[in-house]
Amino acid sequence: KLVFGELASVTEEALLNGANYATLQNADGAWELLQFQTAELIDTSTYKLSDLLRGQGGTESAMRNPLAAGARFVLINSAVTAVNRRPDEVGLALNYKFGPVSETLDDLSYGSTSHAFQGLGLRPLRPVHLQGKRDPSTGDWTLFWVRRTRMGGDSWESVEVPLAEEPEAYRLEILDGGDVVRSVD
Repeated sequence: KLVFGELASVTEEALLNGANYATLQNADGAWELLQFQTAELIDTSTYKLSDLLRGQGGTESAMRNPLAAGARFVLINSAVTAVNRRPDEVGLALNYKFGPVSETLDDLSYGSTSHAFQGLGLRPLRPVHLQGKRDPSTGDWTLFWVRRTRMGGDSWESVEVPLAEEPEAYRLEILDGGDVVRSVD
């Protein structure tokens, strides 16, 4: 349910080219980026969203199923701007004012808050499509995955996406339930 504004459906091509970006806040306070293709108006200012691309931009750890009713929803459009922080400001609580661009900062419509950004968009993306093959003669496992990148990864021309950070390093944890039984770098 929207406080104001409206949503619109898009073609599959537009969706895959970055249309209809939004973010949802889960009960833990983490934000998941997603995209939706279909926005069906089902009541006054109330939409049913479908054909979702969830966990976009490395936010898969914020995905919840189900997501609690009433979760905060923000459509990412031209009204939303990124907060650019220097690397030394990551984790540092800073004061922010927010409100309509048509008013001055001292207008009563402006609010303020203090927030420490964690720099999640600076972290490398997690690998996907983990597969394993066990050698029956030794019992050893060989594991394979597909790496992802935040920069230059949309081309279909190459087998591997380019590295956006150096060095390429992974930590693999073998779990028994929730307990780590082995960790390999």
